[in-house]
Amino acid sequence: QTWELVKWHQPLRDRWHEEDLACFLHIVDLNIHRNDEDPGQSGFSGLFLLGSKFSHSCAPNTSWSFGHYSTLQYHTIQPIEPGEMLTFSYIGNGMNLVVNTLLRQRRLASLWFVCQCKRCQGHDLSRQIFCPRCRAPRCVPAYDSAISHELWKGDKPLSDFVREAKRWRCLACEVEVPAAELPLNAEGFLALRVPDMLQGGPDEAGDDRACAERLREQAAQEIGKAHWAYMLATFGWMQKCLMQLQHYHVLQLGEAELKELRNASHFVAAWFHENAPLNTEQRLAALSLAMRLARNFGEKLGNWGYDVRDPLGDGCAKARLTAIGAMPSDIEGLSDGPSGGIIALPAAEQAPVGSRTSNPPAFRYHAGWR
Repeated sequence: QTWELVKWHQPLRDRWHEEDLACFLHIVDLNIHRNDEDPGQSGFSGLFLLGSKFSHSCAPNTSWSFGHYSTLQYHTIQPIEPGEMLTFSYIGNGMNLVVNTLLRQRRLASLWFVCQCKRCQGHDLSRQIFCPRCRAPRCVPAYDSAISHELWKGDKPLSDFVREAKRWRCLACEVEVPAAELPLNAEGFLALRVPDMLQGGPDEAGDDRACAERLREQAAQEIGKAHWAYMLATFGWMQKCLMQLQHYHVLQLGEAELKELRNASHFVAAWFHENAPLNTEQRLAALSLAMRLARNFGEKLGNWGYDVRDPLGDGCAKARLTAIGAMPSDIEGLSDGPSGGIIALPAAEQAPVGSRTSNPPAFRYHAGWR
C-alpha cells in the first residue's frame, strides 16, 4: 500500500523511497496522541515533539490527557526519582493492562517492539495458576529470557516471535513443570470471554452479571483465584451489579449477595496489592467501584476492603479519594498528603525533567476494557 501511494503521488515519489516513507508513517502511528476513551476529546489528536519522548511501561509512572489550548498534560501517578525515565501505557489505562505478560507483549508487538519493562521482566504474577504438584495457585510461566524478536527481519508479525513459555515454576513448592501439564486451554477460553463480558452496557448488565458469575466459578475451579481472569471476572461482576443498581428503580438483592459483593471488593483490593501494586489507575478504578457500591448501600468504604485513611497505601488518601469523586463526608479530617504535579506539554515547550515527586491525585480512572 505504501508503494502504491508513492507511485500515485508525484511529490512523494520525488522525495521518498518506499522504505523511508513506511518508516516515517510508522513513527507517526507510534507517537501520535489520541484519546478515544473520552468522548469530549475523541476529536483531538496530535504529534508532540517532547511528548513522544515518553517511553512505555506496563506499570507506568505518568498518565496523560489533553488540556486547554491543545496542550498535552502528563500527570505523575507514582513517585519519580531524579533521572528516572518517564513512562505511560501505550495500550491505554483500562483493565487490559492487568492481563499477563505474554498478552501484553504480543499486543505491544504491533507497535514493533517487545516490552522489557520491569513488570514484564519479573515474575508474571497476573498469571498464577494451580500447581499440578502441590495445588497451590502459585505456578507462573518461565519465559525464555533470550527474546527471539532479535531474529525478526520484518517478514512476519513480530508477535509471532513472542512465544509461550515451555516450562512453568511454582513459587510455593519451587518445582518446574512442563506447560503441557497446565490448563492452558481453559485459560485461553477465559482470556477471551472475560474481556468480552466487560464490554456490555446497562441494557445487557443482567445477562453480563450472570455471565460474570459463571466465569468466576469456572476460573476458580480450573485455574485458580490468583489469575487475572478470576480477578477481572470478579471486578466485572461487581461492575454489572452497580450498573443494575443505577439503571433500575428496584433491584432484588439479598443479604447473602450483598455480603458476597463486599467479599469480592475485599478480594480485588488484595489482589492488586499483592500482584499489581504499581498499576495505579487500575487500582483507582477498583477503589472507585467499591466507593460507589458502598454509597449505594449507605455503607462506609472500610466495609469494602479499603482503609479510608490510606486506601492505596501511598499516603495520598485525600487526593486519591477526591480524584474519584468522594463526597466531602468521605474525606473529612484527612490531611492533604503529599502534592504532585502536572507536566503540560504544548508542541514546542521545554522537555520535562524527572524530579522527586510524591503520588499526586490521579486525574481520571478507567473502569472498562480497552
